[in-house]
Amino acid sequence: VGVAQLNRAEEFVKRKKEILEIYKKLLKDMTEVTVFKFNPKGDISPHRIIIMVPFARPLIEYLSSLGIGVRTMFMPMHSQVCYNTQQEFPITEKLYVQGVCLPSAPGLTQENIEFICESIKGFYSKGE
Repeated sequence: VGVAQLNRAEEFVKRKKEILEIYKKLLKDMTEVTVFKFNPKGDISPHRIIIMVPFARPLIEYLSSLGIGVRTMFMPMHSQVCYNTQQEFPITEKLYVQGVCLPSAPGLTQENIEFICESIKGFYSKGE
């Protein structure tokens, strides 16, 4: 399956870039949401669409309750039990608390993305 998908890799990367631009456009006026900015000098394939919000958990729970497949950022490595460290890494901790990974599958439609963005706007308009 993976080898067959390689034939469509260029198409998938193009679509993921389009999806990122749609999210940026639809969420640009929200003060509570910042879409992760990639290095403008690089060429990216946005594997994940990441937004930063004041607190990710409540938004993730809300969007999940609507059937939207969102997730947290990866747990900071230093906080995993196997590393047994008391050292603090405030930037990675902040990313984990504030980062939300939005759906980014190439098959998402404009309507899907609009629903996701309207749901985010609805969450914050309720004063959550």
